[in-house]
Amino acid sequence: MKAYLVGGAVRDELLGLEPKERDFVVIGSSIDDMIKANFKKIGRTFPVFIHPVTKEEYALARTEKKIGKRHTDFICDFSPSVTLEEDLFRRDLTINAIVIDELGQIVDPFHGQKDLEARQLKHISEAFHEDPLRVLRVARFLAQLSDFDFSVHPETHEMIKSMVEEKALLDISAERILLEMEKALSSNKPSIFFSYLHEVGATNTLWPELNRKLNKSLDSIDKNNTDARFCALLDSLENNEIECFCQRLNIPNKKRELASLVGSEKAAWGNLANASAADIINLLYRADAFRKSDRFLRFNNICSEITDKKLSDKWSRIYQDARETKLDTFEAEGIEGSELGARLKAKRIVKIDVGNEL
Repeated sequence: MKAYLVGGAVRDELLGLEPKERDFVVIGSSIDDMIKANFKKIGRTFPVFIHPVTKEEYALARTEKKIGKRHTDFICDFSPSVTLEEDLFRRDLTINAIVIDELGQIVDPFHGQKDLEARQLKHISEAFHEDPLRVLRVARFLAQLSDFDFSVHPETHEMIKSMVEEKALLDISAERILLEMEKALSSNKPSIFFSYLHEVGATNTLWPELNRKLNKSLDSIDKNNTDARFCALLDSLENNEIECFCQRLNIPNKKRELASLVGSEKAAWGNLANASAADIINLLYRADAFRKSDRFLRFNNICSEITDKKLSDKWSRIYQDARETKLDTFEAEGIEGSELGARLKAKRIVKIDVGNEL
């Protein structure tokens, strides 16, 4: 049994980056061997194991054979006879097929180091064409490695365009598309991800709503605030377009509601200087802020990020004042239902008007 550090960790080390995680490929071993060595099996489709001490992932070397149209339609051979080169040959790009052995020696059968130096993303073999998810991965790598100004090798670029033209992207599940998009949104320059996919003609298949409305300000938003970047991505869309986008990708309801709220109320949020107390309270009610406090606070933060207006602190104070305003017992005496709600709203308007000098 022999283990090699492989994939993104090696690529990032060679670029001088700190790897986010380390993965290993194991040659000459079996499931039984790994379990006997106290590794914990976690993979379902193919054997992946957790190291008993480091908790890093180790996968048995494997080969793959395409058996259907979907990007998951492969059969795998992970027998101990699979060689290192056979395992690396099935991978997507040369820069992701470099390994480092236990002695620190680099093994690079497909000249990935040369492509790293040339700053090129180049496919290893024609098998690249068999997995449409690789189109999104290439776009994501361009975004993640934007500091190094990578480009797509001309032959790989032409292969990607042919895959798009053949409608191969229709075979990718919404969940996998969303996962790649979320990774791209946390990269240095997410706009590159969307721009490259648009360049190869993938926009109409993946998200036609963004066809002419890509928000380039994505890159200026803190990459750790992926909710803000997601809302900025949909910032110029109408509510029905936001709904279509979110339905297509099975966006979770909380994220979908947040994007719709930002889209519909961002302008009113930014017009605080010209707003009356009634305008402000009406916005808080439209945002359901008194029942969904966490969502409103996220909305407030995101609007600040997207618009670059320094209003979040003032909105927080106003919201807190309104939230703490309650009807006294004598004020609620003898009324109920909608009338009770109307009286509370009116008191909140007065409180905001007086307390914040509106």
